[in-house]
Amino acid sequence: MIGFLIADNDAKSATPTPSPTQSASIGPPSTPAPTSAPTPAPTSAPTLVSTPPPKPPVSTVPVATPYKVPKGFLGTWRGPIDQDGSKDYSVIVTISSGIIGDSLGTVEYPELQCGGIWRLESGTTNSIRVTELIDTGSGCIDTVPITLILQDSQLRYYIDSPKVRGTLQRS
Repeated sequence: MIGFLIADNDAKSATPTPSPTQSASIGPPSTPAPTSAPTPAPTSAPTLVSTPPPKPPVSTVPVATPYKVPKGFLGTWRGPIDQDGSKDYSVIVTISSGIIGDSLGTVEYPELQCGGIWRLESGTTNSIRVTELIDTGSGCIDTVPITLILQDSQLRYYIDSPKVRGTLQRS
């Protein structure tokens, strides 16, 4: 809104005076001049070029073959077990083929009335390390590491704690 002050009492001869919020020029507001020239529109679309991804380098490192239980261990084995501080008892084991992490066999302790499975943990050409997991009966330790060594067509059975030893024959 534009306001005027009248300086003279004669309305016919009065001239408008700008208010303190308005500039002294009268008329339509001016349009500011452009600060830069407009950007011209592109004349053609950019060309897209597709290139295949680079090929991975060829590896010269041989891929490791997973450890497999040697054939000499496979089959059913049985024999007496000697455990420090306990009466001797027998074990019957059936070992199947497998790789690390596999359930590779079953184990049974007839006098202790318990049994379970063996899970392969590691091995070499003449020894394997298994974890025994008892799942039937209550006369055995639930989980125990066992080392088996194939020697002179016999299977040597070792547990470190409690100290347990056995020599098993193929049956």
